[in-house]
Amino acid sequence: MVQNLNSVLYSLTMKNDKLRNSTLIIGEGPTEFYYLAFPEFAAYSKLRNKYSKPVSNRRRGIYCEVRFFEAHRCTELFFLYYFRYTSKAYNSQDALLSNLNKECPYEKTQAFFMKCQGLHRYFEKHGGSLSSAIRNADKSMAERMALPRDYTYSELGIMMRELGVGSLACLDE
Repeated sequence: MVQNLNSVLYSLTMKNDKLRNSTLIIGEGPTEFYYLAFPEFAAYSKLRNKYSKPVSNRRRGIYCEVRFFEAHRCTELFFLYYFRYTSKAYNSQDALLSNLNKECPYEKTQAFFMKCQGLHRYFEKHGGSLSSAIRNADKSMAERMALPRDYTYSELGIMMRELGVGSLACLDE
């Protein structure tokens, strides 16, 4: 499964005396960097093993839980979910990007990311909806569990809800 996984986000929740509750999200590539505005990171298998249990240091008052959020084939699947649902098996990222471009112009380049000044607003300006993306991601996970299927799914809906984004009343305003 890991060999086919092209997009992973890591959510680190820390609790200590100075920093009560905070979340750090680290993506593996430029898309995650510009969508979530956090630095890139890699070595998925190693990190998954290292953080399979919470990190705890009672003496320092530190307790951290690390969650891994996956998207197959890439984070752009979640972007496509802003516009519509699909369960199509994509053999390449290019095929998925082609379908996303049918909904709105999109380039996986630093120049594009900087030009659009925020992917979330960009997708909404082109008729997309974050609440639809979350619903569609949830549907992909439900189908993944029911069928079972190991392709075309996104756990980013779960991540958004855990961050409190899915419950905001202003999602589609």
